[in-house]
This record gives sequence, structure tokens and C-alpha cells, in this order.
Amino acid sequence: MVVGSLCYVTLFLTLSLFTRRALVLGIGYSLVWEGALSSLLPGIANLSVRQYALGAADSFYQLHTEAARLSPTTALTLSAILIVVALALATWRLMRFELSGSDRLIAPRFAPRRGPSRGRDPWPPTPRPAAPGC
Repeated sequence: MVVGSLCYVTLFLTLSLFTRRALVLGIGYSLVWEGALSSLLPGIANLSVRQYALGAADSFYQLHTEAARLSPTTALTLSAILIVVALALATWRLMRFELSGSDRLIAPRFAPRRGPSRGRDPWPPTPRPAAPGC
């Protein structure tokens, strides 16, 4: 099951770096692809992480032939390819990742917002003119 865990982690890590809706896509992948399509269509087993995990588990435990549709060698090879490609894509995306506003100076933590004061003192404070007669 370590093979399946590594595949899922790298797949969903990469997915989360490329989209804002990673949770929705991950649930959709799990329900539609892994749940429905991979059990109904045998050709999709080559693209299913669940089948990779079952094929890898078949090398350690003797599973029923219908449980694991991939041979252990094929499952481990496809798992390694998925992990390497997903990590390479994640690394590439993280190297090009920029935080917005990172080049601007950060105002003090408790400073009021800039712009219209809305009854507050503007930041930075402006010097007050001297009172007449002092």
C-alpha cells in the first residue's frame, strides 16, 4: 500500500499546484475514474492508481486474479513513472511560483489602511501645524 500512497500523494500534490479546485478534482477522480470507470472498463486499469496498488500488493500477497488486473512488474513500473513525472511537474511549477506583492514593503502590523481615512488617522502620520501663540 506504500506504492498507492506515494502515487496518490504525488498526483494530488501536482494537481493542487496547477489548479485552485484540487479538492473537487480529487474527489471526482476518486469517485468517477477509480470507482466507476476502472471497474467497468478493463483498459482503464493502466491509468488507475488503485490498480497500481493492487498489482504491487499482488507481488507480496497472493491476490485473486480479478482483484489485480495488472502484473506486479507492470504496476511497479507504471507507479514509478507516475511518481517521477508528477514530482518533475511539481518541481517545475514550484520553481516558477511567485507570491503576489512580494516586491512591496509590508506596512507595520497594526497600521491603519492607506487611502481614505474614514475617521482614522492616515498612515504615516503627518506632522500637525504649531498652534498660534505658542
